[in-house]
Amino acid sequence: MEVHSPGPLRALCERLSGEGGREILRYLIAGVLTTLFNLVFFAVITAIFGMEHRHIFNVVDIILSIFVAYLLNRIYVFRSREKLLAEFIRFFSSRILISLLFEVGGFWFLYDFCGLKGTILGSDFHWAKALTQVFVVVGNYLVGKLFVFVSKSKKMSPVIRQLSLIHISEPTRRYAI
Repeated sequence: MEVHSPGPLRALCERLSGEGGREILRYLIAGVLTTLFNLVFFAVITAIFGMEHRHIFNVVDIILSIFVAYLLNRIYVFRSREKLLAEFIRFFSSRILISLLFEVGGFWFLYDFCGLKGTILGSDFHWAKALTQVFVVVGNYLVGKLFVFVSKSKKMSPVIRQLSLIHISEPTRRYAI
């Protein structure tokens, strides 16, 4: 018996069509809103005070963005009902770790070390700051899904099941990749 697999785009659409896919879409929307807040706040504060204290402004920006992200993720993305304080501590500590790694370290690496000091279309939006956001979004989703917003009643989230590379087809026990 020959097994045909759907094309890669169709397979991806099928995997993302369930609740897990809607969660990823909600995460992307929340991530875009948080990233816009992050970039706009940084652009405004550095436009007012200049880039001399950019590292301090970046840290303030990160902390405010973490608060915005927590609210969006708790209420809109993961629709969490877990205990607020414990969840917030996990969220905040994981976001600080990701931010230190990618936003502070990545921004220093790109802006100061690599010399990527250009702005986007002559505005106050810096390419180095914008590029760090890609790594921040991916890292934050993975940590949030696997570590922060984990309900005690769930063994495996629908997103992790949908994104798994290998799954077993129940009726025939065929392995599909």
